[in-house]
Amino acid sequence: MAIPILELCAGLLRDLAARERWGRSTFILLNALIAEAHGPSELGDMARAVEVGIEAIDWAEGTEHAFVIERACGCLGHIHLQRGAPNQAIPLLERARALCEEHGHVVSLPWILSELSFAYAASGAPDRARVAAKEAMSVNMPTAIKSGHSGILIRLAEAHHRASSPKEAERLAWAATAQANELCEELRV
Repeated sequence: MAIPILELCAGLLRDLAARERWGRSTFILLNALIAEAHGPSELGDMARAVEVGIEAIDWAEGTEHAFVIERACGCLGHIHLQRGAPNQAIPLLERARALCEEHGHVVSLPWILSELSFAYAASGAPDRARVAAKEAMSVNMPTAIKSGHSGILIRLAEAHHRASSPKEAERLAWAATAQANELCEELRV
C-alpha cells in the first residue's frame, strides 16, 4: 500500500526542479533540523528547542514547500505545548492544520489535530478542544500508519481531561491501551 506522505518525501528528493531551486539535500537537512529542535525539548532544554524550531520554520519557509513548513510548525507548536505555552502553540498548529488540509497531508493531520485539541484545552477553550478532538478521531482511524494511533488517543485523552470531559478521557485512554496491546500482539506473530 502506498503512503502518500512518504511518496511526497521521496518525490521531493527526486524532483529536478526542486533540486535545482534549493538542492537535493535541503529536504533531508530540514527534517534533521526539525529533529534537532524536538530532541532538546524532550530533554527539557526548551530555550534551545524554541531557538532551533524557529530556525527550522525560517528554513522551511525559504523552500516554499507546504510539507516541510507544516512539519516545522507542528514541531514548534509541540515544543510550545511542552513548555506550557499553549497560546504560542495554537497559531503554529492551526497553520500546520491548514497546510495539511490544503495539500492533503492526511498522515500528519491526526497528530496535528490532537496537539491542537490539547492546546485549546490547555488555553481554557474546552469547546474548541472537544471539536478538534472529534475531528482528530475522525481522521485518525482511516490512516495507513498504525503505530501512532495509540499516542494520538492518549493526547486526545489528555485534552478531554483538561476540557473537563473525564468519561471521554477515560474511554480514550482505555482505547489507546487496547490499540497498543493489539499492536504488540501483531508484532509477536
